Amino acid sequence: MAAREAYLAAFHAAQAVVFEVDGRRPKTHGGLQSRFSAIARQEVALGVELTAFLSSSYAQKQTADYETIPDVTEAEAETVLAGAAAFVDNVATWLQRW
Repeated sequence: MAAREAYLAAFHAAQAVVFEVDGRRPKTHGGLQSRFSAIARQEVALGVELTAFLSSSYAQKQTADYETIPDVTEAEAETVLAGAAAFVDNVATWLQRW
């Protein structure tokens, strides 16, 4: 559950970035990840580590959604939630400057 919610927080923050830059929202998770990655490479303030987090948290969300018994430790859940909080904070700061 934590992985899903963490990814969705990052997903919506990434959507906000893409919408601000392009005026549109990609229709797929892959499309969003690809476009956000391109923007993050150009916008140093966003940082490429956000692209890596978006991708890895999507993989964790998929595991949480589709594995019968997801094998996620409490420490892993805390790490992904902290990563999502940092992602959203970084995007919020970037959007204020944009």
